[in-house]
Amino acid sequence: LIDKARFPRPKVCAGALTYKTHKLIMRIFELSSEEIQELVSVSSNAFEVYYKDRRILSGKYKRPFYFVDRKMYDNFFVNKARTCGVEVIEKDRIVDYNPYTNEVTLSSAKKFKGRYIIGADGVNSIIRKRLPVYEAEEWKKSLALGMEVYVDKQLVKKPRMYLGYINPGYGWAFPGRNNTIVGLGGILRNKHHFAEKFRRFLNNLNLRAEGFVGHLIPYGNFLKEPIYRETLLTGDAAGFVDPLFGEGIFFCTQERRNSSF
Repeated sequence: LIDKARFPRPKVCAGALTYKTHKLIMRIFELSSEEIQELVSVSSNAFEVYYKDRRILSGKYKRPFYFVDRKMYDNFFVNKARTCGVEVIEKDRIVDYNPYTNEVTLSSAKKFKGRYIIGADGVNSIIRKRLPVYEAEEWKKSLALGMEVYVDKQLVKKPRMYLGYINPGYGWAFPGRNNTIVGLGGILRNKHHFAEKFRRFLNNLNLRAEGFVGHLIPYGNFLKEPIYRETLLTGDAAGFVDPLFGEGIFFCTQERRNSSF
């Protein structure tokens, strides 16, 4: 397992797990109730929808949403891999890949070969860019941008969605154990224009527009054939993101029983 970061590390993500994702993760990784409780900061089946500063909907689902801190969540699964005997190489970036020899080259100049390669290296995946199935212009067409900021207090007890600040797209305020994640996401047309919209969104919530971070999201441009020879793409690298809400964890985790890989 090769990663450019050192864990635990921050990850730009609202941290919401749907019920189906929660159940899938528990089953695949055989998690106990105690383990999953350690991961989940807050759960809630109630929600609110706002149009700008006016609440237009309040309701409850039969199943709860679960909210996690991605720094802790990701580190938990990296340690799971370690306990299974996986060698974890951190702080080393993949800079090149040959899909015909299955060899990756790292920023440290180290090289590794594998029988199979799984490219889970995100929206800017080097692995994907080296595959002949990748078309750069097509990939860029549906890219979205998400911006968010952590607020060091619990502003909301249940998740909120905000409409009217960006079109198409939405804002959110999700509860954490002792904080709140506030963000705005939508189709990318102009980065500077987007940042201004996010600042206005935060100002309307009486929050200071400082220290926010952003990331690209591959909306609606998933690869229908994310497999080439012995290489498999998954997650954001393959565009496995719900094109309505941006949910990604479920789609990169679910088992693909009919895959010919």
